[in-house]
Amino acid sequence: AAYRLAGSSPPAVVLPPPRRRVVLLTRRTQSRWTNRPEAVRELRAIATGAGVGFIDAGDAEALGRTNLPGGGACYAARPQLELWRDAWLVISVVGAHESNLLFMPSWPQAAGLLESTNCGFFTDSYSVLARAVGTGHHKAQQLNARGRQCRPSTSQDYNVLNSPREMDLRNDTLGSLLRRLVLLQPAPLATNATGLLPGKLHPYQR
Repeated sequence: AAYRLAGSSPPAVVLPPPRRRVVLLTRRTQSRWTNRPEAVRELRAIATGAGVGFIDAGDAEALGRTNLPGGGACYAARPQLELWRDAWLVISVVGAHESNLLFMPSWPQAAGLLESTNCGFFTDSYSVLARAVGTGHHKAQQLNARGRQCRPSTSQDYNVLNSPREMDLRNDTLGSLLRRLVLLQPAPLATNATGLLPGKLHPYQR
């Protein structure tokens, strides 16, 4: 029913492994990456180095947006739905746009959502939703000033979530988890940052 309302359709076929697509979708208003071009180059290199396609979809606020003459804007559902439907893995920061993972194929046809989180902010909303849909959820985490995992948090401090930050893959587990996901066949259903250090493929790798 959701596909019909959006004027689209569910995927008819499963894409073979060589056509796996990693899609990056960032935000302008939440966890904005101050060094976005550099981060995109590094993430693209990880994906394409493993033979996986990489698409930079820009910011979620601009996806499907049409500016209106009076200064307002409207949003089309179809571009958002099709981006998530056709992706093998979506890399994104925490935000309401992640609800579109409802349209992702189930695991193992899709690896699911690789969610970038900031120190001091916690939500399990999208891991719960991913389990309900049957697709994967993988949580990357910003490291603290000592290069260690942030202390576990139960806070939904939106000042933390909305703060711009540098996406430095040397101080974040995002790159490590992406390497792991694109190299494993099939990708795991769920992973988190525990024990994974930037630049290492596996917590026990020397």
